[in-house]
Amino acid sequence: MAMNGRRGGNWQSTASAATADFTWRKISRGLAIPLLLQPQREESNAGRRGKTMNAKGKGTRNEHRSIRLLESAGYQCTRAAASLGAWDIVGIGSTDVVLVQCKTRDWPGSVEMETLKNFPCPPNCRRLIHRWRDRQRLPDTKEF
Repeated sequence: MAMNGRRGGNWQSTASAATADFTWRKISRGLAIPLLLQPQREESNAGRRGKTMNAKGKGTRNEHRSIRLLESAGYQCTRAAASLGAWDIVGIGSTDVVLVQCKTRDWPGSVEMETLKNFPCPPNCRRLIHRWRDRQRLPDTKEF
């Protein structure tokens, strides 16, 4: 940094204006001081009431919460990431198998519920629906 020849000793940058990471701010009596530019952050809407949120991310987070619950109960779980099938999570335990459909906020509609009820599975298989409501620690559960 060097001083220019003007009265009051304004600061002058030795870097070009295109590559400078600060801007000038004028203060009283013709003085100017350099201000560092702060990088702009993108603000996330997660956790804010009344703001929109990524629904896919919210559903994925709730599926992982269901997986943690099942794993703590002794199941080995896998997740159907594309959700093209009827069930989101398959949990295999020592004595039974659990099929779980995860929903956020609402229960499945009548057509989807009928598909889940009519899904062919062995006798030692349990079919569950986990409905996660906002700001709740545990899901509401239905079993067929």
